Amino acid sequence: MSVTIVIHTGELRPGEEPLSVTVDAPRVVIGRSKNAEVMLLEPTVAARHATLRQEGGRTIVSDEGSLNGIVVGGVKLPAHTPRVVGPGDAVRVGRVWLEIRQAQGAASTPAEARNVAMEVLRRSLRALGEEVDARLVVLESPNAESVAQRLGLLESGREYLLGRAEECDLVLLDELASRRHACVEKTGDRWYARDLGSKRGSVLIPNLEGPSSRRDVTGEARLDTAPSLLVDGDVIGIGATRLEFRDPLAGAMAESFAAVEVRMRREELHEPAPFSSEGGGRVLVDAPSDAPDAAALPSDPSELSPAPLPTDASEATGGAVDALVVLVALGVLAVSLSALAWLLR
Repeated sequence: MSVTIVIHTGELRPGEEPLSVTVDAPRVVIGRSKNAEVMLLEPTVAARHATLRQEGGRTIVSDEGSLNGIVVGGVKLPAHTPRVVGPGDAVRVGRVWLEIRQAQGAASTPAEARNVAMEVLRRSLRALGEEVDARLVVLESPNAESVAQRLGLLESGREYLLGRAEECDLVLLDELASRRHACVEKTGDRWYARDLGSKRGSVLIPNLEGPSSRRDVTGEARLDTAPSLLVDGDVIGIGATRLEFRDPLAGAMAESFAAVEVRMRREELHEPAPFSSEGGGRVLVDAPSDAPDAAALPSDPSELSPAPLPTDASEATGGAVDALVVLVALGVLAVSLSALAWLLR
């Protein structure tokens, strides 16, 4: 049975739609790993944070031992404690809220799921005020006024021309550059550069440091007329001009894969779901016998406290009643002794 998982990313801008992934597999991994079927590039999400299983027509969610755990219906589940969820249920994985819905269309392909993950990351970075679009920045140029000039790379499937001609998207004030020297274009979710048969050629100076560093090349290489992959931090050399390719989204994605899970702040643990949840899931009757009752646990293990005093009124007042009876008996005994003493005088 397939289900659709809606990923809530905060307030939507005009024209934006909620992001979702439809899954139809016996077991689905939710996490920050490249291999996760539902990829959540968020620091508070573990590489393998939770799993969804399909058993007997039921959808079952379970935390895989992550630092921040998962929350279903406002209750933080103990690790490896399965819970049945259904349409309308809210599941929090780290800081990310997921909404379970009836399947909407065919199952998402791996490429579609990856694109959803990148768009979630894009919206998160944008909400923090960070730049998210790829761009070329002039690092060196024979013309001092050209340094720091930039070209935004916004459209997929379009050639961005580089050269001396006025019709180029980035006009290079460099006598060593051809009129139409090279181009940059996006195919799928990756950017590529290629030389356009220029007289003096182009070079690719790869980024060999940091999370986005290249592993497929070891040094400067001539840029061919066939597309060459670009990664965040690569530099294109055209004549005496040096252009740095910057892709904040890909860079943040590489950093996310390399990072460790970050513990959530205490105040974040009790934030409600950003949508109306119809249910709270149901604990499985075949859950491990030694697993504690999820509903009886606080949302933060640090909030565990000694058992409270009895709240039953009969338990709380029983001792006081017994003491009163004893006092009355002692009073009656004292009066009796006083009367007996008076008669014997």
